[in-house]
Amino acid sequence: MCHVVAVLREAHPVSRTQGLIVLLLLIAVGSGTAWFLNNFEEVTENVHTGYRGEARINPWLAAQRLLARMGAQATTMRSVPELRNLAPSATLLLPARRHTLTSSLRQSVLDWVDRGGHLIVEAEPAALPDPLLDAIGVRRSAVKRPKDAARCESSEPFEIVLPGRETGSLVRLSRGMRLDAPDAEFAFDGGPGNSLLMLRRGEGEITVVNELDFASNAQIGNEQHARFLWDLVSAQSGDGQVYFFNRPGKLSLTGWLQENAWAPLAGAALLLLFWLWYVAPRMGPVAPDPERNRRRLLDHLRASGRFLWSNGGAQRMLDAAREACLRRIARAYPDVLAVTESERPQRLAEVLGWPEARTRQLLAPAVPAKMMDFLQTIGLYQAVHEQLALNARASSRKT
Repeated sequence: MCHVVAVLREAHPVSRTQGLIVLLLLIAVGSGTAWFLNNFEEVTENVHTGYRGEARINPWLAAQRLLARMGAQATTMRSVPELRNLAPSATLLLPARRHTLTSSLRQSVLDWVDRGGHLIVEAEPAALPDPLLDAIGVRRSAVKRPKDAARCESSEPFEIVLPGRETGSLVRLSRGMRLDAPDAEFAFDGGPGNSLLMLRRGEGEITVVNELDFASNAQIGNEQHARFLWDLVSAQSGDGQVYFFNRPGKLSLTGWLQENAWAPLAGAALLLLFWLWYVAPRMGPVAPDPERNRRRLLDHLRASGRFLWSNGGAQRMLDAAREACLRRIARAYPDVLAVTESERPQRLAEVLGWPEARTRQLLAPAVPAKMMDFLQTIGLYQAVHEQLALNARASSRKT
């Protein structure tokens, strides 16, 4: 019993230390949680993720729905041929980048205006051609702003009061292009130059603006753009039909070349036909194929020698020629190879009738360093063959 009590007394200080550690941990966790809650809070923020659905492909969707709520019939035109079937006394919004419109389509739009249509057209940039505005007599020019001009001036909206309206609308239009037309019935000068023109044509009306961004999905809700759009659409009494030309399409290279570069293309086609006529074979009998010339064995040997020489095979050719020469000497005079090496040059000189120094060159040739050394060594071997042939003829005559 006493032993058990002693064990408990020894373990009691350890459990007290563990409890103190746990208490400190709980205090630290509680303090950190209280600090986090006092310094941070959950906040919901709106993040622009871009347009979805129809708004991604139709920049005039918000304007169409606005006009529909105002009682107009807004329609999107997604193909170029639809411009030929416009309702009379309607309104057409024609944005820039319309270079796919052919001259016949542009004339169809102008004829529609003559019959009472209302055209709201955005001017092309001053650096690009605009045949539609040229046809109605509107000139465009870029405005050069001074370098010390205040930036805030370009962001200030205009107050435009259209004809027949008592109050104006605050609108943001571009200040980088000036529009001029001598027959304009109304022109709004935004400071650097005219930003909006209204012209009469036949029974209809044409409104030219230097940009239509105020009617896009991103800008229709800013300033008084919605009111200004409604004032433009309802400026002319009509049947309430509004067309938005949404997808002008990409400029066709083939169509542009046919309309603007047909003369160079025709000249290039004629030159191509002339060149084909020049290089084409003339009509006539079929010429027989030439016979293939069979080369001589000497030509093949010469070609093989040139190949070996160009690829470092000179020594290989010399060794082969030397072995052939020694084999012929051994067949004609077997005793030449039977003597010792010191006596062999003297014996070979007696057989060939040469000086002993020359026979030493035959038995121990030097490595050729130049083409001339190679030819001299080959000539030496050839002279041995010729001398052996002469000796054979002389011995046959004696017998």
